[in-house]
Amino acid sequence: MLETPALVASAKGGVAVSLLVPRDDVDLLQIALKHELFIGLRHRRGLIYDVGTFTTPVDGELSELVFVLDPEDKHIDTTVRLVSETLKKIATAGFGKAAIDSARIHGSAQAQRTFAGLDYLDRLAEDGLHGWPTHSPEQSFEDATEVTSERLTRVLAGSAASVIIAFNEDASLSKRTLKSLALTVTCLTPWQPVENDFSQPAASTAESTWHAKGEKSTLIVTDTALFNIEAGRTRRILFEDIVMAGDRSCGCLTLVDSQGRSIEFQADNWKRVKSLKRRLIETLDPTLVRIFPKH
Repeated sequence: MLETPALVASAKGGVAVSLLVPRDDVDLLQIALKHELFIGLRHRRGLIYDVGTFTTPVDGELSELVFVLDPEDKHIDTTVRLVSETLKKIATAGFGKAAIDSARIHGSAQAQRTFAGLDYLDRLAEDGLHGWPTHSPEQSFEDATEVTSERLTRVLAGSAASVIIAFNEDASLSKRTLKSLALTVTCLTPWQPVENDFSQPAASTAESTWHAKGEKSTLIVTDTALFNIEAGRTRRILFEDIVMAGDRSCGCLTLVDSQGRSIEFQADNWKRVKSLKRRLIETLDPTLVRIFPKH
């Protein structure tokens, strides 16, 4: 679990915010926080068109709550900064009356809608397989009618350490935004830079070296790591950080590290990719290799 907030450069467009929230509070917090983001970023600033939301159970106590925002590329920097400032402001000053009213009205309506009972049975079955407790529609309705700004503010403040803000990697964040967030950018890739004084690995045989197609990029496999050398920059993936290797029938290989970051090696990008794939699978712990779908 994350213990400090993270700022992530992602291949996906726009901006997204993720945080871990107690399962019993996730639905009402989603409604209230969506209202605040929508009013602040669209109505007041005109930076986005809509706010998408997703919730995913993590375990019996926590759910991941995600907000997906759709600013134009030129507005990504400002959106990232204002999202961070909005979360900090609410965690300190509390939710506005309109946001709490929205949570009360929509939360009550969701608990009483026609298919609420059927949705509850689905959740009951799924939670039962995991051994997790399930909130009934009656409990959800009671929570919605009694929701307060103080309660949701405490929930948001308690989830602050788990916040991830992701933005499109092609966008440049200004010094003002980086200073406001006080976070360094993490790239969503297993490739990690090495120190300036790091000596490049030796690769004297073709069996240890692979070259990219159409680019001056080289892969070197050693017993402990996979190195990438391009334009004088060296990056590496330590094999001890790999938790899964996906063997695809199309000839590709996907590596996933302990933080859920992944990378795929495809025949379109690398020469002799079959031998690269074979060497990596031979080097990795066999228990980490899984058969992945073709696509």
